[in-house]
Amino acid sequence: MSSQQPDRFEEIIRNAGESWLIDSFASRDQALSHLRKRLTEVQACAASRGGSAPASRIDEHVLIATYTTNRERVRAFLQALGTVSTPEMLLMVWRIQEGWAIASASMEYVQEQNFQLCVQLAWPDRNLGPEDYKSNDIDDAALLRHLGILKIDDKPVLDGFYALSLQKH
Repeated sequence: MSSQQPDRFEEIIRNAGESWLIDSFASRDQALSHLRKRLTEVQACAASRGGSAPASRIDEHVLIATYTTNRERVRAFLQALGTVSTPEMLLMVWRIQEGWAIASASMEYVQEQNFQLCVQLAWPDRNLGPEDYKSNDIDDAALLRHLGILKIDDKPVLDGFYALSLQKH
């Protein structure tokens, strides 16, 4: 009889209600390896950006630590991790969760020909220059449903990145 050691990363995924991230793979080990690889890709993307903004730290240890204080933030990121294709868009999600504002967003779509999503983020205190995020992968459009969409003084606002709650209670 074999006993697997508890994996803290797996625990937060399951406790956050996102077990599908693991259960959709043939094995638990394969799933966790894949998710860790995705996080490594996001971290490499953050490190390669340079510029005036400090590189965001995003790995399983950061997610575990953040989960103790902000479960919904981690849950939202995990949902994106399972649906968004490009590391750049995952970094954008993390930046929004760090407090970066969505300065502009545009999407271009031509049936069976073209897709492009462009988002510019700005740090609220404006001491840092804006950052641009682009994707040509239509799978990345899934993140749009996580954005807070509202009006303030009848003006359009996209604000924040939130976990979806699709289960009926």
